[in-house]
Amino acid sequence: HYFPSIPDSIEEQASLIEKALGDKPDGILLSPVHPTALDSMIQKIVKAEIPLVFFVSRSENIEAQTFVTSDNYKLAAAIANYLINKFTGSGNIVIVEGSLNSGTSYPRLKGFLDASASHPNVRVVAKCCGNYQREDARVAMKDILANHKNIEGVLAANDYMAFGILDALNEFGRYASLVGINAMPQAITAIKAGKMEATAAYDAMKMACMATYAAIRTLNGLPVPPIIE
Repeated sequence: HYFPSIPDSIEEQASLIEKALGDKPDGILLSPVHPTALDSMIQKIVKAEIPLVFFVSRSENIEAQTFVTSDNYKLAAAIANYLINKFTGSGNIVIVEGSLNSGTSYPRLKGFLDASASHPNVRVVAKCCGNYQREDARVAMKDILANHKNIEGVLAANDYMAFGILDALNEFGRYASLVGINAMPQAITAIKAGKMEATAAYDAMKMACMATYAAIRTLNGLPVPPIIE
């Protein structure tokens, strides 16, 4: 079991893949931090004929035995529509997207944008990148709050960033309806306390469990679908 110490570090994950290959495992479960930058390392797994299962994110160019995922676009569009409907379908909103390298970031951003565009009285007044990190989101949101006085809602691409947005709102003594994605326990607490409106369930741990099950089936010569959603 290898896990990074630096969020979304391509270099560190490449090193971890090298270490995993050195262990000569029967199978590898991988969640790439970038859709293409790790392809040369992932190709080593393929050449070694080690069964490979992607979960949460994948390589755009290399096929695995299966990919365990969730529909990030639908999740984001649904939570965005929920938020917009909470304030009667009109107002100014802000979008805080995740790491630009992450495979989950673009579909969530597109879901947010498409849902917002479907409400003619909603205006996206600002969009920023919070890198899926609390502090990055706090800093980015502070800049937006300093330049926009009327913000009714904020769409955060994950709960960690939602917490950073809450930090920024508190620093400015402001309030905005806020939603996130992941359904973290802290987010549920914030919802109960009236600090967040909602969060969309995105159970990465369950995806990892399903990926493990798929890898075991592969090793036992049993079929698995190319995508498990």
